[in-house]
Amino acid sequence: SIKKESNLCNQSRVEESLNTPLAIAQTLNQGNKIDLATLDSSLREAQTSLNQQIILIKVLENAKAKMVQQQISKMTPNPDMFSLIPKGSNIFAPKPMHAKVELGRIGRSRSMYVTNNPLKTELETGEKSVASDKRSEEENEISGNKDPSEAGTNRKRMNVFKCPHKDRKHYAKNMCNNCYHKLGRNK
Repeated sequence: SIKKESNLCNQSRVEESLNTPLAIAQTLNQGNKIDLATLDSSLREAQTSLNQQIILIKVLENAKAKMVQQQISKMTPNPDMFSLIPKGSNIFAPKPMHAKVELGRIGRSRSMYVTNNPLKTELETGEKSVASDKRSEEENEISGNKDPSEAGTNRKRMNVFKCPHKDRKHYAKNMCNNCYHKLGRNK
């Protein structure tokens, strides 16, 4: 009977000290028995604290991602800035130290020089792209394999202006009289 009373006293002391889920887990590992209601309430507390920690982690991760995105957006140029530059114009930029004075100098200003606009197309700048250079080299190799006597006979004339009137007689620039006076004289 004395042992039973001491066990009951120990259980009441254990239940009083079981305020946290960690304390409950330690008492279970020691082999002590715990009331089922106490165990259920501690499980609910542990789950809510775990859910709160997960929510806190998600909030912190989202905040970090936003801060990183803001730092990246500060470092990259705004694409709307390019819309403010007229498409065919040159950009005036401060002259770097290594630039030659004679090449790009404008009037009296020695601190500014003209740079090429990155938005200009190939037609405006007159520069060929690398792909077109490769194609022209391939065409030269193909045409170079033929006899030189056949070189002039296989050329095709480019029809730059297309006249829709196929039934009429065509004159200059492969156009009929009417189309030539509308389009051909200007170009």
